[in-house]
Amino acid sequence: MAFDSVAANYDGDRGNNAAIRDMRAEMWRWLDVTFAPGSRLLDLGCGTGLDAARMRGVGHRITASDWSPEMVRRTGERVQCERLSDRVLCINIGAHELYRLGDESAYDGAYSNLGALNCVPDLGEVVTRMCPPAQTGRCAGILP
Repeated sequence: MAFDSVAANYDGDRGNNAAIRDMRAEMWRWLDVTFAPGSRLLDLGCGTGLDAARMRGVGHRITASDWSPEMVRRTGERVQCERLSDRVLCINIGAHELYRLGDESAYDGAYSNLGALNCVPDLGEVVTRMCPPAQTGRCAGILP
């Protein structure tokens, strides 16, 4: 997997530099006003789990997904270290594999940032699965 080779030090300048921290903070502000407290959210392309840990910290239930097994492993380590495993589930599923989730309607919404969706061959399928027309207001926070 493409990101497996950088997972070990992705929280450094490559994946968490000042510009990225600013983008992440802006997304968090937006997600905070978008999702009700206690929402069940899907983190598409969770990377090392910074967003999942933060969103769990403000009370949400998170399924952190990534196509990179090493990124999922790093997220799991973060979740365990920060004692968040009661409300964060880490899964090795790419955003292009949402059919593997089973019941997408179990989520109140989804978010993705910093490019994970740029790796998806059919973005329309992701949007259709996570933002079905019959369930308006369920999808938010998609920042490719």
